[in-house]
Amino acid sequence: MRKDDESGGEQGSAETRIEALEKSRKLDRLLLFGLAGVLACTLLGGLTLSLLGSSEKAGEGAGSVVPAQALNVEKQLASLQAQLTQQNQERAAQQESELNGMFRATEEPNSASQVARTLVGQEQGFQAVVKHLKLAMRDLAAMLPGSRSWLDQYSEALNLELTASQARASQIKLWAAGRVAEAPNPAAPK
Repeated sequence: MRKDDESGGEQGSAETRIEALEKSRKLDRLLLFGLAGVLACTLLGGLTLSLLGSSEKAGEGAGSVVPAQALNVEKQLASLQAQLTQQNQERAAQQESELNGMFRATEEPNSASQVARTLVGQEQGFQAVVKHLKLAMRDLAAMLPGSRSWLDQYSEALNLELTASQARASQIKLWAAGRVAEAPNPAAPK
């Protein structure tokens, strides 16, 4: 049960991380749009006040101050947009590095040999079960008169399975050694 929890936890953990990154990205976007909206409202309000003030002071020469203020606000807006773009790029790079870190290969060099030992052990266990099954069927056939014909067929089928298991065990050993050989499967139908 612990292995199931760990494998489900790792998968769930990766999915949870990705969802958290997407949510934080969405929050960043919303904040940036909000900031841009506030800046646009401020800019429009400032321009409106400037235009209203300039119309009142048109005779006093205040018209030359309004374009200077508009240029100043435009420069500030351009500066803020550049900062926003830079922050977006930095955030994207950070998220990319986090994702690369999550999906980095963690395979150990000796894991292939551990897997091979496990698989060879399973094949040897299977071979032992089949051998014991053959012995038990031979003993059963000795108890029943006239049962030689089915015992021969049954033994032949078990011999094929033993041969196939032995071939699989040798292929696993070759795989662990790094020399994969494509040998025909003796139990495969012809």
